[in-house]
Amino acid sequence: MQKIWHNGSTHPAIRKWLSLLLILFLVGCSSGKSDVTDQKEQTTTDEQTKQSQSKLSENTKIITINGNDFLDKDLEFYTLMNKMMVELKRSEDIESLEVEKVADRNAYWDEQLESYDNINVNLQSLIELNAMALLGEEKNYYIPDDIITKEEKILSEQIENRKETKALLEAYGKKKYDDSVREYLRVTMLRDRVANELEEKIKKENEGKTDKEVNYKLNQSYEDLYMDQLSTLDVKIHLK
Repeated sequence: MQKIWHNGSTHPAIRKWLSLLLILFLVGCSSGKSDVTDQKEQTTTDEQTKQSQSKLSENTKIITINGNDFLDKDLEFYTLMNKMMVELKRSEDIESLEVEKVADRNAYWDEQLESYDNINVNLQSLIELNAMALLGEEKNYYIPDDIITKEEKILSEQIENRKETKALLEAYGKKKYDDSVREYLRVTMLRDRVANELEEKIKKENEGKTDKEVNYKLNQSYEDLYMDQLSTLDVKIHLK
């Protein structure tokens, strides 16, 4: 079976921390400010975090990272990609299951899919990818165009071969997808290189230790690296 392309080949132990880290970061960011503010000044209700993206104009400025503006249409694309990755992973997961276990797993994947109706979850994904991609660029990492083209082809074939992802793409619009996918792949692969380099370093430094111990070290190291990177960036969140 062909390996599923997904947004990030980072170690599961790293990915486990991302949501929590970014939630803490979002709480600390105020609109129009790059510094961390008092948490009491940044209280947000559940209803506010779930505000509908459909109410925003395509050109509404959502967030600025080091002078680079991300608009609502960018966040809409990240939402599409996050949902398509869920469907790709669902398909891969269910293929290997016994029939009696499929219903339970589908319920799990339905929950994952529903989570990406929350605007902040998609905003977290956008921040994480682009913040760590900037770190990759600081390390002089570079993703050649031919590698991006290769990954784009793999992803496109997998989307086309699954009715759920194909339907998501058709609803979103193929032209809009084509306009954004290459940059998305570029920043994803930059982020992956940073994370995978860290994983290799931690494994080398902890040879002979259990997977649990290595994963704990990896969690700590990625948290430190990620928070250090965020502290160097000028991030302005414009959503209210």
